[in-house]
Amino acid sequence: MGQLKKAEDSLKSVESRITSCDRIPYHYLISLYGTEKIYDKWIPIKMHYDPRIRNLLLGYYIRKGFVDKASAFFDQMIEARGKSNSMTCEILLEGHIKEWRISEALSYLKDGISTDGSKR
Repeated sequence: MGQLKKAEDSLKSVESRITSCDRIPYHYLISLYGTEKIYDKWIPIKMHYDPRIRNLLLGYYIRKGFVDKASAFFDQMIEARGKSNSMTCEILLEGHIKEWRISEALSYLKDGISTDGSKR
């Protein structure tokens, strides 16, 4: 069994058991097998859109210092009719604050306050 197939099987298994409070398995799998590869494989097989998956990837980008990549990923997801939630905006807000990008951070703060699960 190839590494990608193992990752996909593991992710499906974890998805069926995860609760909103227990995200450690996701963090482990994402760092172990690679964020983009797992995400790209998950998109076509997902049963419903879960913003927590996107938020994990955004958080990974921000932790690694890839603020521009996180912003571009977020914009791409919004264009694909993904929905923003307050946690998404908070992750992006923190990343932009760390980079001293205050006007962009304020934009995400505004989005986070006004969001109710609707598009950005």
